[in-house]
Amino acid sequence: MKKTLLVFVLLCTYTMTWGQEKPNAEFAKFAQEKSTQVRSAYDHKDPKAGEKAMKELVAKYNTLSEKDKAAYKRNISYTYYDLACMYAIMNDKQHAVDNLERSELYDYSLLMRDEDLANIRKYPGFIKYLAKARAINPDNMAKLQDAPAYGTQSSAGIPAFTYQPANEEHLALLRKTYNLDSIAGQGTDVSQMINLMRWVHNLVPHDGSKGNPAVKNAMDLITTCQREHKTLNCRGLAILLNEVYLAEGFESRYITCMPKDTADQDCHVITMVYSLKQNKWIWMDPTFNAYIMDENGNLLGPDEVRERLIKNKPLILNPDADHNHENSETKEYYLGDYMAKNLYKLVCAVSSEYNYETAGTNKTRAYITLIPGSKIPEQRAAKNEHDVDSYTSYYTTNPNLFWQLPQKEALVNYEKAMSAYQQYYNTHNADGIRDMFSDVWKDYKPKLYTPEEQKQQEDKYGSRLISYKYIGSDEDGTQLYKVVYEKSTHAMGISLDREGKFLNFRPKTSSSHINALLAKN
Repeated sequence: MKKTLLVFVLLCTYTMTWGQEKPNAEFAKFAQEKSTQVRSAYDHKDPKAGEKAMKELVAKYNTLSEKDKAAYKRNISYTYYDLACMYAIMNDKQHAVDNLERSELYDYSLLMRDEDLANIRKYPGFIKYLAKARAINPDNMAKLQDAPAYGTQSSAGIPAFTYQPANEEHLALLRKTYNLDSIAGQGTDVSQMINLMRWVHNLVPHDGSKGNPAVKNAMDLITTCQREHKTLNCRGLAILLNEVYLAEGFESRYITCMPKDTADQDCHVITMVYSLKQNKWIWMDPTFNAYIMDENGNLLGPDEVRERLIKNKPLILNPDADHNHENSETKEYYLGDYMAKNLYKLVCAVSSEYNYETAGTNKTRAYITLIPGSKIPEQRAAKNEHDVDSYTSYYTTNPNLFWQLPQKEALVNYEKAMSAYQQYYNTHNADGIRDMFSDVWKDYKPKLYTPEEQKQQEDKYGSRLISYKYIGSDEDGTQLYKVVYEKSTHAMGISLDREGKFLNFRPKTSSSHINALLAKN
């Protein structure tokens, strides 16, 4: 068996998906049969059987229409790759290289790490093929480091992330049933998070080649897997851990980490959880029992890990990271290759809640995708997609929107910002107010709160801000305050970046929703 996880995931993914969303059902069935025969030949080291099945598959493939050929080309590539691996482990170097060339699979990182190819690493034909692969398809770290910088998209139209409270009935039952308080322990919030992640890692084995049960909530996932001796893929494990964290009162989200290549069907899903002690998000991966630290032992969040990979800064993987207690994980593979590939795009559900991904009628789902660069795809909404009545995809290039803090923790920073704003306003310190703005506003700073601008505000509202009170959030996630000046009482809207500086600022704002909040407060 292949021991390199990425190879395992890719091969299983492609041999399992001959019939998914393909136009030719007859060929799909035939191809699945021949692909299975090649895999069997690989397992039994039977090159004649493998070659025979491959020739029959290619002969049938060559009779297809150009459209069908295009649809199945990648599957053919991976079946040739299986055949090449079989010859390589048998030390038949030339036949191995011949089949690699037929595969036209130029995945440099995969070729470098697959243990099946160890016997042909120094063979001239393989070296030549490897050089071509690197030219065509750079290693995963290079792809990530070449990604364009994030943009500064406004929050307009992007909903705020929400988190279900621990007293929700299903989460409370989960906590009680599995005695999660005891599993978490009495240590710091970070130690409790690690203990809960390890519990999930030990509870259900991972298998990336299989799907998850139809009912996708923690209670049912655990019960089904234990009763039927099933496994979960990385998404199932991340969803399970996410609901465990919510049950223990931690705000958390599961993140789908995706590659740049849209044809690459392999991705990875982890969980991030907010630490009050650290005042930031923390990376937790139940599939690999993994968390990440900097050179000083400080735990890192997904945003920090991605940034450090791009800038070649030190990263430390916890030494007990492993896959199903069989293979230890290394920083070089897990971070330098696998996650470097899968940190190009990131996707989170808007609402972090129990049973979110179980299909059902009268159900809605929404996800936000963070992409590098400045070009934003159009928001996409669909009916009856993924077996739910309403499914919406939002896109942003602004990391501050994607990594926004949970509201109750963020409001601590908002209170500090409003206090500072009140102080600067009341002392007529326009420069102080201007310095409160995030760098994304640097081009506009000369227009914001110059002494002349402040005088205009004072003429309109009064020279003193008497009081402020939090009243809720706008539909785009902007936090709203009722502000009482000497001459005016109205709503102010602000959003902050991760450093607590103003990202969006509306000194006076109104809408039917905002006016209703004002009326209540």
